[in-house]
Amino acid sequence: MNAGLLLKHFAKIIEAPEAVPLLRRFILDLAVRGKLVPQDENDEPAEKLLERIKLEKEKLVKDGKLRKFEPLEKVASIDFEFSLPEKWQFTTLQSICTSVTDGDHLPPPKAKNGIPLLVIGNVRTKSINFDNCRYVEKEYYEALDVIRRPTTGDLLYTLVGSYGIPIKVLDSREFCVQRHIGILRPSKHIDLGFLAYLMESKQIFDQ
Repeated sequence: MNAGLLLKHFAKIIEAPEAVPLLRRFILDLAVRGKLVPQDENDEPAEKLLERIKLEKEKLVKDGKLRKFEPLEKVASIDFEFSLPEKWQFTTLQSICTSVTDGDHLPPPKAKNGIPLLVIGNVRTKSINFDNCRYVEKEYYEALDVIRRPTTGDLLYTLVGSYGIPIKVLDSREFCVQRHIGILRPSKHIDLGFLAYLMESKQIFDQ
C-alpha cells in the first residue's frame, strides 16, 4: 500500500469493510521497516546493540544459566524485499533472545490441580486465560528445563492452528505450555512490546 495514496483517500478507505485491520497491518509494516517515524541520527547502530546482547548471552553461559549456543550465520538483506534505515540491521530471533524454544514434546501427566498447562485455546485472544485450563503436577513442572518454563518478560508465539499469535507474559504466575506454543525469551536490551508487534507483522508472518 502506498503511503501517499493512503493519506489522499483516507476518508474513503476508513469506511470500507475490514478497514481497521488493513490500516493496522499497514502501520505495523511501516514500523517494521523503520518508516513510521523519522530516524534519530543519535540512535545507537543496531550492530552495537547486537554485540551487547551477544556479551550478555556469553555471560549467562559462563554463569551456568544458559546452555552454550551455536551462533547462526549473518542474515543478508537480499533475503528480504525491502531495505532498512542506515543504522538498522537484519538479524535473527536467536541473536536477540537468550532462548527460543517451545513447550515439552512429551505428553504431560494430567492432574486435577497444580501448575496450569496452557494450550492454544488459552492464548488465542493475545492474552493468557487460565479459565478451564489443564493442570500438571508440580514435580513435572519443576523437572522442565528452565527455558521451557515461561516467566515475566517472555513472549509466547502460537505455532500451529491459530498460527502467529504473540502473547506477552506480564506476571510471575507459574505455568507451562504444550509444544504448539513457542517461548521467546528476549534479551534485557530488547523491548517486549516492540518484539510482540514485530512478531505479528506481515514480514514475520509470511516467513
